[in-house]
Amino acid sequence: MSDRPAAVCQSLNPEHWTVRAVDPGPDAPDQVRNAVFRSSLPGCVHLDLIRAGVIEHPNHRFAERNMRWVGRTGWILAAEFAADERVFAHERTELVLREVDGIADVRLNGRRLGRTASSFLTHRFDLTNQLTKRRNRLELHFEPTLTYIHRQLDLLGARPYNGDEQGWDPFPCLRAPACMFGWDWHPRVPTSGLVEAAIESWSCARLRAVRPRTDQQPDGSWICHIDIELEYTRPCPLHIAAVLRDSERDIALESTDLHPDAHTAQLQLRAHNVKPWFPRGCGEQKLYDLHLWIRCQDGTTLDDWIGRIGFRTVRLDQTGGAHTFVINECPIFCKGSNWVPTRVFRAEASPETVRRQVEQAARAHMNMLRVWGGGRYEQDEFYHACDELGIMVWQDFMLACAMYPEQGELPGLITREAHEQISRLCAHPSVVLWCGGNENVWARQAWGWSERLGEQSWGEQYITHTFAHACAQLDPTRPYRINSPSSGPGAGSIHADANSAEQGDRHTWDRQFDGYRELITRFTSELGHQAPPVWRTLADAIGPEQMRVGSEAMEFRQRATAGNAPIFTRAMESVFGREPQDFDEWLYAAHVLQARALALAGEWHRLHWPRCAGLLTWQLNDCWAGPTWSIIDADGRLKPAYYALRRAFAPQLCALHPIDGVLRLALVNDTPDAFEGTITLRRMDFQGRPLAEQALPIAVEPRSSIIAADAIDLVGEPDDESSELLIAEGFGLRSVWFWRPDKDLAYPKPICRGKVQPADGGYHLHLHAQTLIRELMIDASRLAPDAESDDQLLTMLPGERRTVLVRTDASLNEHDLLRPPVLRCAGA
Repeated sequence: MSDRPAAVCQSLNPEHWTVRAVDPGPDAPDQVRNAVFRSSLPGCVHLDLIRAGVIEHPNHRFAERNMRWVGRTGWILAAEFAADERVFAHERTELVLREVDGIADVRLNGRRLGRTASSFLTHRFDLTNQLTKRRNRLELHFEPTLTYIHRQLDLLGARPYNGDEQGWDPFPCLRAPACMFGWDWHPRVPTSGLVEAAIESWSCARLRAVRPRTDQQPDGSWICHIDIELEYTRPCPLHIAAVLRDSERDIALESTDLHPDAHTAQLQLRAHNVKPWFPRGCGEQKLYDLHLWIRCQDGTTLDDWIGRIGFRTVRLDQTGGAHTFVINECPIFCKGSNWVPTRVFRAEASPETVRRQVEQAARAHMNMLRVWGGGRYEQDEFYHACDELGIMVWQDFMLACAMYPEQGELPGLITREAHEQISRLCAHPSVVLWCGGNENVWARQAWGWSERLGEQSWGEQYITHTFAHACAQLDPTRPYRINSPSSGPGAGSIHADANSAEQGDRHTWDRQFDGYRELITRFTSELGHQAPPVWRTLADAIGPEQMRVGSEAMEFRQRATAGNAPIFTRAMESVFGREPQDFDEWLYAAHVLQARALALAGEWHRLHWPRCAGLLTWQLNDCWAGPTWSIIDADGRLKPAYYALRRAFAPQLCALHPIDGVLRLALVNDTPDAFEGTITLRRMDFQGRPLAEQALPIAVEPRSSIIAADAIDLVGEPDDESSELLIAEGFGLRSVWFWRPDKDLAYPKPICRGKVQPADGGYHLHLHAQTLIRELMIDASRLAPDAESDDQLLTMLPGERRTVLVRTDASLNEHDLLRPPVLRCAGA
């Protein structure tokens, strides 16, 4: 064996970092002039200034208004460090920077190494023979982000983009998360910073990329193909090997010798008797350990790659306009949501936060998350969590709602980005689709942008060639869609109706509430309704004095161009017949409207399986406390709509809906087992008196939906639509139907008695309905920040009992748990 040292990686994140402003403008505070502030990694300038007390966090009240100057200022981020002695024993030494937000010249000991130009690339700079054995100084000289992108706009030419007519900044001119320049749920906070800096030293060769992909053989065995890219310091013969194993055994081992200057290689491992990976609800999420390494002739290990893979096939059935995901030849109805960055600044998004929100999606019976193209490629923990929990990932490339230039350095950056992100993510079995971005094709077709664009380029080359070619070459096992929404496969679909209900996926923003029933889409990849954050989250963000309808803060936090009136006021008047009397009533009404909208949409899409093959609501999560479409708010609290959608996404579903003008009973079975038995329909009045009842024998096959019966044929027309309801229940399932909107219903005065009992991890609320209780909201966070109930928006018939667990580490006043503002229901 050789005494050649192993490759060295020295993290620079723990070093002493500083940041200072360069030529701050007249709107910058005096505190930043000639001042040096402490910094840290992961980090960004905004977080450094917040820690220094120069600015407040943008989530605090109106702080966003006072930080526009940050994006107009240049910054120097610097660290001094002593190089690890082991780095000098290697033939090559590199500086590696990951997830750099902003344009920066990179300098070591006063010498320019190069430039960063994309948040979505790993930047590597050759430091060979440039480090000293004493102190070294690394500097990143960030250009003012806003100055840069407006200069690029002048160079590349103006093109339409989301918000351009509202004064938003031209985000398509920089490879960075589009949302950080402002979105209808995100503040305008373009920043400069990075996640990771390291010194990597190596000799002979290193692994540049490792791309495992799996392929099932006719005999049932699997082959794991591993494509490998290598980089050399000099030609040298190599031995490359890989082993596949699980916790009990080695499954396959393969190795080969490489030519001294072979820059690519492939290994094939044949695996017998392995279990396939399935999405949750369809089977096991079995993962296997894969370890690959390269050695030189003397046996020294030069580099290795360790990851986990799953064996599964995936295809997108687009026959006849369909948009159906088929995993291991099993067609799947996709229940899920759109994923956006979990925090305003990347450095605030801990792996624990990311995993917790994926777990929340799983607990809501979701099996798919779409990583939306206006954010960023997520951190590793997101994909690991999705692998383990069986959450399929629809992965957008980072283009969104804009016409993108195809000039300057952008084409080269986007090509490199596609190569790096495909290579990085293709090992994850959860990733089932690559998509060329969000609403680019649709915007050009339907938003009047084609006329404004003229003959200028708009990103067509990226979505029809760059991404498509990279996927075909690097990851042929997964389907690629040119955009979302899109009407079909291939580059030719850019000329077809992008947002058709008859083919491909659709973004349904032209319907609300009952309007959802006007369409039976093939797949809806965006649909949603706004609601404010949970009370505690909103109060922490805007302050108690702003917690009122129409307050300055409530208007400031509303970023949808339509404003609060059409989203909330008109809907509340239409459903409830009046504007709420106080803010607590307004919050309740807003949450109920969102919950009803999403529950209706979830049920409607599912009962039309297999024509309709999925619903991804907009949006799962949030990063800023304002009225948005999320069901998990910016502090990670579950909005009431989360619970409603969880019920609508349950593996088995019973639902009452008007179909073709007739109120019908529908059942959905997402499980691999058939179920049969009896569903009972009861028509009753609001006092609980039965008016008609009929038992219906039903049988539902695995992974199917049925329209079981005409409800009116079974229990008759209501005698008084204002004071009757219809219940369908069986198998532990229930659906409740009201014939009229709330404003026309003669609700009795709600009376619900209760008892509180301490329990492990919190309190049990034993509830006993004395009258009809519709959509009982339980907001225990009003009493303690960590308090959360395990169910919400409960509808109970007179005499029914329910027990709800409120989880908290706090000691609560038991009487407060049983009265407003913790409890509230319809008609109160």
